[in-house]
Amino acid sequence: MSDDYARALELARRKVAGAGLDVTVHGEEISTYALAAERVWRLREEWQALGQPVMTTGYRGAHVVHPLIDAIRSAERHLIACDAALTRRRVSRTAPVAPDRRAVLRPVKGVAS
Repeated sequence: MSDDYARALELARRKVAGAGLDVTVHGEEISTYALAAERVWRLREEWQALGQPVMTTGYRGAHVVHPLIDAIRSAERHLIACDAALTRRRVSRTAPVAPDRRAVLRPVKGVAS
């Protein structure tokens, strides 16, 4: 486990606990968030190591936006979605349903049961 991943895991656990949710129930969301955060940090480190390029030369010689910028943008969007899923409250499938929300099945006239 990388240091970035461990740091992101701890951050995700604190976010879940801070939202008043059970950390043990949200294990999948926590690990997904941690992987997404690690990916953003690594892409940014790589981009900074290259001198933060904005433009590069494409395969036909045209100036194009550096591919790491698009990769960072995409990874950040994914991280935002993971962050939203991280603090979303889960509804238990076994939770009781309020009486006014239960489906009432009635026989249909003319249909044999």
